[in-house]
Amino acid sequence: MVIPLVHELWKTSQQSYSLLAGTASSTIKMLVGKCHTGHYNLIERFFKAILDDTRLQVTADEGREVMRVYEKIVSGLNSC
Repeated sequence: MVIPLVHELWKTSQQSYSLLAGTASSTIKMLVGKCHTGHYNLIERFFKAILDDTRLQVTADEGREVMRVYEKIVSGLNSC
């Protein structure tokens, strides 16, 4: 009976440490400017493509299709 409890406590403490370490690492990277959110990276790539006159990774048509599907999913969830 004690062994499963110890095992569960050990597993939980490992998960907690992993979450804490990841959060601390991300926070430090963000504070020193080494880490950016997903939106920041997308916006940066968008501006870079415009400035360098290169093709965007996602076309406007692809973006519209993603939003159409997303809106259908959301409206389906809201009708529940």
